[in-house]
Amino acid sequence: MRLVTRFMALSCGALISATAGAQQVTPPVGTWRPVADPLAGWHALGPVLLSVTALAGFGTGTLDVPEPRTTFVFAAIEPGIHAGRASLAVAHFLRWEGGGILRATALRFWTGNRTYIGGEAQWVISVLPLGVRVGAFRPIGDTPGKRKTLWLADLSVMY
Repeated sequence: MRLVTRFMALSCGALISATAGAQQVTPPVGTWRPVADPLAGWHALGPVLLSVTALAGFGTGTLDVPEPRTTFVFAAIEPGIHAGRASLAVAHFLRWEGGGILRATALRFWTGNRTYIGGEAQWVISVLPLGVRVGAFRPIGDTPGKRKTLWLADLSVMY
């Protein structure tokens, strides 16, 4: 739990500093630059029910409508109705039709003292910007109950 809390605090700090340090002139596509968005995406369905994503990191394009062949590396925090996530992610947009995102995620349910770690894969269509996310999680040491893998899927609007 302390690791997840520290990670979320560090992510918030990175988000604030990346936003405060943003320059007025936008670098050309393909140039690495800090990126941040306090409202980067929405996710619905699954056991979390509804969540919103904030992210900060670096990318070769803009987050609004990612252009073809842009890449992003970021930390994301995602509070939701029944649970919250903290993730480290890599995203690459292939074409205007979309791109993929791979995440290493810590998932914490607000009730029942349940914490999981795992990986997620997401496909986002750039121009719509709708997507699907699937993930597999394993409980960590302090999680009560059976040690089964938790499979999740949800719909996303952007990240």
